Amino acid sequence: MIFVRSSLPFSTFLCSAFLFLVVLCSCQPQQRLAEPEPLEPLIQWRSLADGKTEAAQRNMPVLVDFFIGPVCMRCVAVQKDIYNDRELASRIEREFIPVRIWLSSELSAEEEALSQELNNDGECILAFLDAHGNVLKNSQGEDISSMKMLPADEYIRYMDEALKNLH
Repeated sequence: MIFVRSSLPFSTFLCSAFLFLVVLCSCQPQQRLAEPEPLEPLIQWRSLADGKTEAAQRNMPVLVDFFIGPVCMRCVAVQKDIYNDRELASRIEREFIPVRIWLSSELSAEEEALSQELNNDGECILAFLDAHGNVLKNSQGEDISSMKMLPADEYIRYMDEALKNLH
């Protein structure tokens, strides 16, 4: 048997070890970890140029998401609650041409023009275009767009409003 001589008394060692275990076991994460994204994206995002071309060819409206990414609470929530929901993602793919514009990258002239038209000042925003690339308006003449963090039911209302106001 080998004994190791320690400068600490055995009782101090036991007390320290016990406190370490108590602290270690009592630590709870302060927030839930984000759900992992599906391995296969549920929505096949297009660039604005490709999306507008496809929309014109297929005579479909465009759903545009100006997206910042994981540093934006709205973007994370929409990705998790809307775009990772199989039913909602399927509806978006079926009824719209989905376009994602990454605000963390340099915008093309066309993306910059749309951003200015929507007055989003570089913030994330959801907007809808008709098959000709025009921003869809509601019956009061206001853009059908939102910069808010939308729960699924409100997001669906925006999609319904866009489809209702196609000309």
